[in-house]
Amino acid sequence: MIINVKQCLELKGKELPLKHTYELAQLTQRNKQLLSVSPIQFEGQGQMQSGVFVIKGTLQGTCIVACSRCLGDVNLSILQELEERFNIQAKLGTIEENEEQEIHEVIGQEINLTPYVENEVLLSIPSFPVCRSEEECKNHLPQEGKDWNVLTEKMKQDKIDPRLADLAKFFDQNK
Repeated sequence: MIINVKQCLELKGKELPLKHTYELAQLTQRNKQLLSVSPIQFEGQGQMQSGVFVIKGTLQGTCIVACSRCLGDVNLSILQELEERFNIQAKLGTIEENEEQEIHEVIGQEINLTPYVENEVLLSIPSFPVCRSEEECKNHLPQEGKDWNVLTEKMKQDKIDPRLADLAKFFDQNK
């Protein structure tokens, strides 16, 4: 979403309703655990407050990430608050002071919210996402692959060392 600075200056204390849908499929390149992202809905408002344009709203959507234990798909709901401040009128002091207050400088005549929305979505994803339950993780675990498989206790017992095969036959005969 791009907001025109001139439009912000004309508000004079009134709220500007903001609503936009973001397609953020490119985020899968920035976070390797992120498998897919649904369209993210932003709904909020913007308001001028003493030379600063303040945007407040809510981001809502879903994404699919890889489980850290079993690599299965985990559906995550995104419900994140967004609040950003932009210095529209250059009355607020130096850039260093603005960094402490997290006020972004506006370059040009437009405010682009997309990078801020992308960062909020990435920050809402847990570092180590896991399935809802341990049982769910067990269902996603692969049981075999190329040149390997998971052995059960029964498979371990049935397998007899070929060097001791004759000894096993001897004990089977005595039963």
